[in-house]
Amino acid sequence: MLKKVTPIIILGAIFLIGTYYKYSRDNLFYPTSDLDEYWKKPVPLQGEASLSYKPVERSLMPKDCGSCHKQQHADWMNSRHAKAMGSGVIGQTLMMDPSNASSCYRCHAPLQEQHEWIKETKWISSSWKKNTQFNSKLQSQGLTCVACHVRSHKRYGPGQLSHMTKLLPKEAHGGFIRKDFFEKSEFCMGCHQFKSTEYKLNGKLLENTYQEWKESVYATSNVTCQNCHMPGRQHLWQGIHRKEMVQRALDIKVDVGKTPYEVHERTNIKVTIKNVGAGHYVPTYVTPKIDVLMNLIDENGNRLSKTKQTFTIGRYISLNLEKEYFDTRIPPQKEIEIVYQKKISRGNLKFEVRVIVYPDDFYFRFFKAKLESDNNVAQREHIKKALDDSIKSAYELFSGVYSLQN
Repeated sequence: MLKKVTPIIILGAIFLIGTYYKYSRDNLFYPTSDLDEYWKKPVPLQGEASLSYKPVERSLMPKDCGSCHKQQHADWMNSRHAKAMGSGVIGQTLMMDPSNASSCYRCHAPLQEQHEWIKETKWISSSWKKNTQFNSKLQSQGLTCVACHVRSHKRYGPGQLSHMTKLLPKEAHGGFIRKDFFEKSEFCMGCHQFKSTEYKLNGKLLENTYQEWKESVYATSNVTCQNCHMPGRQHLWQGIHRKEMVQRALDIKVDVGKTPYEVHERTNIKVTIKNVGAGHYVPTYVTPKIDVLMNLIDENGNRLSKTKQTFTIGRYISLNLEKEYFDTRIPPQKEIEIVYQKKISRGNLKFEVRVIVYPDDFYFRFFKAKLESDNNVAQREHIKKALDDSIKSAYELFSGVYSLQN
């Protein structure tokens, strides 16, 4: 009797282990919230639209959403979300296997219709197959309207604001389903927060923006990501690439100390930079850096040799993501103080400080190295374009010249 029962017990155990493995691996084993269910990535195939839908309502393309939602589409067109599948991502994923490419697409192009391959799981094994519903034009659109607002061709969005009087026609795509989570920071977390089990460097997650916000005064004051990055429900999502946004986030003060300075005296100048307006670290991710460049200049504005001092604000890591060189980012409501001490060599000198933002510094370093090592023609074309874009993204945030001698 025992010999007959044993195989059944073994098969049952294998089934349970396989089921546990499958669901725990896909983060579905434990009960999920409404938002967790909504933000499965990749977002499952939309399937067949209702026969009552007009052709434009069946479409997943942003331009078709824009035929009615004109302002939202115009905002999105100028946003980083619309550029999420830019040359850099395309160039890197061209030669990737489906598994690695999918890990990039999960945020840069999260719809299953944007993926060339679909993952199939049977029991405890998985394999990749060609996606017959892959849409290359849709993939190039990056993070689209559908990614946030459509599931199984049903439309979702936030509740109507009290001052809004214009209502969408009820017959348009069957109306929409209101969800409170559209106005909560948790909605952004899926792409702007790595899970605790994901890759850490020097004990810190590479992407930790939501947790940085969660531990700040902004969370306790109910100032959400949307309040700053989508004011008035604008679909712009401005951040480090936008000069005005960073100017609102950082307060820069310069104290030249006791003046006038005598010749041969050493300066004791303090440059203080405080994060007064960002609900997360500045910068929050490993990609940007902010350089504070300080010099002594003569009466003609010429910078004196050997007086340059640079302080970099950022989380500077190696290109292989294996080493962190330094982390000087500024948490919310915190500040850094940079002391400039150089000898005054002659009269009529002034102090110059410039703050330069490089939103894509890591990408610049990465793409440059990529071009030096890769020979694939198609890949190089995309990477070269991405490198040029990363160079163009830099801008001067602040500059000032201060007299040191009367």
